[in-house]
Amino acid sequence: MLSEPEPPPAAPVPAAVVTPVQRWGSRLTWGARICLAVFAALVVLAMISASRNWLWLMAWCAWGLLASGVLGFCLGMGRLVLTLLYEIQIRLHEILFVVAVVGVAQAIALPWAHEEMNASSVSASDVQQEWAALLTAFGVLLYIGVGAVWGWSAAYRLGVESGWKRLGLLVAGWAGVPGMLALVSMALMLLAGWLFDSYLEIELSARLWALLATPMLWVEMYAWRRKRAGG
Repeated sequence: MLSEPEPPPAAPVPAAVVTPVQRWGSRLTWGARICLAVFAALVVLAMISASRNWLWLMAWCAWGLLASGVLGFCLGMGRLVLTLLYEIQIRLHEILFVVAVVGVAQAIALPWAHEEMNASSVSASDVQQEWAALLTAFGVLLYIGVGAVWGWSAAYRLGVESGWKRLGLLVAGWAGVPGMLALVSMALMLLAGWLFDSYLEIELSARLWALLATPMLWVEMYAWRRKRAGG
């Protein structure tokens, strides 16, 4: 009886090539996560120190919060720039749309900041008003930029090609930034009420703002499930 020929050995699966951009992106991401975890732990420790009146520990927590906050912000900005320049694909009409949104937001925020500055301080100097305008402009630009980069990153991770869906992800990113800040504020208020043995009422507006994070959280959960499934 003739023996069946043995099947040829399967070709080895080539290992995934990790580019320098991906390597540095992973390092920046993990560095920002570590700084965020340290910052959150120091916030809790500072609240505990304030409730126990441990002034010396509060001073160390303040320096730690400053260092971890600045370092985490720099790492996060570096990761955003790396993602923006080398990873995600941006279309021209999306850039024009973001620029238009930045212009409208600046036109609304700058007069509002000028009025608030005059209302809070009658004797505000020109230098103070210029600094207030500069910080307001930077804050608006940072807010729009973070939301836009998240939307582009989500479109890249999910493989979204439809123009309207990509614009919808940008809007979800802009809505999710204040929503996530509201969720963090609610958590801090609950923690402060538990530590200081006092009842701090959570405002209805904070709950409503937190609802804005729902689309962002849903997209992140969907992306995580797709990544685990290998899609």
